[in-house]
Amino acid sequence: MSVIGSSIVSFQVALAAGGTAQAVEPTAGEVPGTDNPVFGDGYVGALVGNTSSLYIGPLGVTAATGYELQKGTSIRLSSLGFGRLYFVGATTGDKLCVIGEGP
Repeated sequence: MSVIGSSIVSFQVALAAGGTAQAVEPTAGEVPGTDNPVFGDGYVGALVGNTSSLYIGPLGVTAATGYELQKGTSIRLSSLGFGRLYFVGATTGDKLCVIGEGP
């Protein structure tokens, strides 16, 4: 995880197992929310080199219930604790990138 100045945070997170939802965290496998500040505003994007779409949403997100991020696209999220955000996709190793303004 990179901290730019005292209020901007950025990181990438790879999907640890295709088809299994995981928290949007800088380090996979941690307890959700333990490594993320509450962001004031931020962007979540699917890397252009991904194999397939990623889906973001709450705990239990699936391809049928999540917001689709096709490779190379992003979405702005406001006033969200990124530790409450999960993602899922079909391909192990596909990545999300995150940048946000911290507290």
